[in-house]
Amino acid sequence: MSDPGAALHNELHGLTVPDLLRRRAAQHPFKLALSAHSHRGHRDRLSYGQLVIRMESMARELYRRGLRQGDRVALFLSNDAVREAVLTALGCWRLGAVVAPLNVRASHDELQHALALVDPAQIVTTAEAQARLARFCPLASILVLGGDPGHEAAWPEPEQVFHTLDLPEVTQAESPSVLLFTSGTTARAKAVTHCHRSQLFCGYAVGGAIGLTDQDTYQGAWPIFTSSVLNMACMSAWVHGAGAVVQQATLANAGRRGLIESEGTTVYHGVTSPLHFMIDEFARGHYDLSRVRRLGYGGAAMPPEKRLALHAQFP
Repeated sequence: MSDPGAALHNELHGLTVPDLLRRRAAQHPFKLALSAHSHRGHRDRLSYGQLVIRMESMARELYRRGLRQGDRVALFLSNDAVREAVLTALGCWRLGAVVAPLNVRASHDELQHALALVDPAQIVTTAEAQARLARFCPLASILVLGGDPGHEAAWPEPEQVFHTLDLPEVTQAESPSVLLFTSGTTARAKAVTHCHRSQLFCGYAVGGAIGLTDQDTYQGAWPIFTSSVLNMACMSAWVHGAGAVVQQATLANAGRRGLIESEGTTVYHGVTSPLHFMIDEFARGHYDLSRVRRLGYGGAAMPPEKRLALHAQFP
């Protein structure tokens, strides 16, 4: 009898993230790959086929603007623009560039330290943060969300990129792909380098541990500046053929519950305190949570009475 886990493990060897997405798009072009909030105020739902198209469009425009293999792109965005953050990352990975998500809650000193380590060629951010970042990193090209689409300083919306450049296939499994910062609670935050291989196998391990399958929709409130969005959420979902649903920063308890219902979420992952608040919200509204089959939590212990309450609410 064949072992599906071993077959998936073997499939990942030698692949890059773009390679994996192309495979999933060929297998399930219309299946949900990513549901993510946009800075424009709506939630975008992209299938695997659409995600690959956006990846290629983003890569073409970033390449036209001078981004090349090995260059670094800093993301200074909250989860209210997590769609744009993930699409930027995909365009970078297609070109062999490296993404560095930065903590939007960082102090001036912490941000200056992080930018000095990353030394980005480009920074993607909002208009509100543009001046702050330009002061710390004057040589980087800053791409601003919501700017004039025809302006070189505007973030390139991939839905509006129509030119066809022949892009080189330069990325390998061992190519650096992302710089993820440690918490900095005991010392200066350090930038940890991942490559395509380590990202995919992180997704293999985490997704396998929580039992993701290609029938699942995996939702959580992971901040983009941690390892959780690009590695734990997206890679876990995409490696196992599931859909990733990333909550925006401003989503309240009713919104979390409503999103579980509207997306048909089957696996929910969060930190302990919001799950406590979601228990109270359940009494205020009527939510169809019947598709949820597993809850994951971390960051703190879950009291037994809270586990029982969650078990009763998520049948």
